[in-house]
Amino acid sequence: MSLKALLRAGKELLKAKKPSATPTTGQQQRQITYEPKPSQAQAKELVTQELKNPPVVLKKTKPLQMGDDMAPAFGSSTYDWAMRMGRSKYTADEWLDHLTSTRKVNFKIFGKPAQKTVREQKRFKYDSGPFAGKEVSVSKEELFDSNLAVFNEMGDLTGGLLYAAKKFGLKLDANEVGAMIKLNPINRLKPIELGVNKGAQEAFDVANKNAKTYVQALQVKHRGTDSLKRNLDELQYQLHMMAYQVKHNLIHE
Repeated sequence: MSLKALLRAGKELLKAKKPSATPTTGQQQRQITYEPKPSQAQAKELVTQELKNPPVVLKKTKPLQMGDDMAPAFGSSTYDWAMRMGRSKYTADEWLDHLTSTRKVNFKIFGKPAQKTVREQKRFKYDSGPFAGKEVSVSKEELFDSNLAVFNEMGDLTGGLLYAAKKFGLKLDANEVGAMIKLNPINRLKPIELGVNKGAQEAFDVANKNAKTYVQALQVKHRGTDSLKRNLDELQYQLHMMAYQVKHNLIHE
């Protein structure tokens, strides 16, 4: 057999052993793909990040109570709005966008184009609770009084907690912003109940009762003496009026 015939026979033999792309059963072969699963190292890294930066537990109670269980004398809707920011930490610019309605205004100074930032009060509505549907606002004055943000005439941030956070690249959560709002002098006012101390009131009641009993005894003893009886009647009346005034905080200096 010639060399050429041997090569031809070898090619025919190889063709006979090569599998067909389409099986003779009529069923197409299914391609098997492999999707890698997250490695243990990746899962561990995610858990570590969650532990380092856990979601913030917001100090959020009823409206206008600023995180306290008891309602204060003066509440703050700004505190309630800050709690709606979320459970993460945010930049100063993100807080400014949340606490103010900000827009840019173009104008001209001596014919040259200029731009300033106009920061107006943020308005929102309560969606639940006793004030549901009521619209309230976050004023720049409260942001200033709380030392959260101070703006110049051009609307630039020039002072306050948010200014310091922006300067040093810090992020703040809602609890930290809310703590500054609670330090507002208006929000720290507490009502004072004026009147007689409870212990002094009780001691006075006992003394007044004893005095009236003694006067009544003198009235019986000196019943026949008109002038003395009139004086005792007047004293009895004065004791009664004094007790009434002390009880209702009507005594004035």
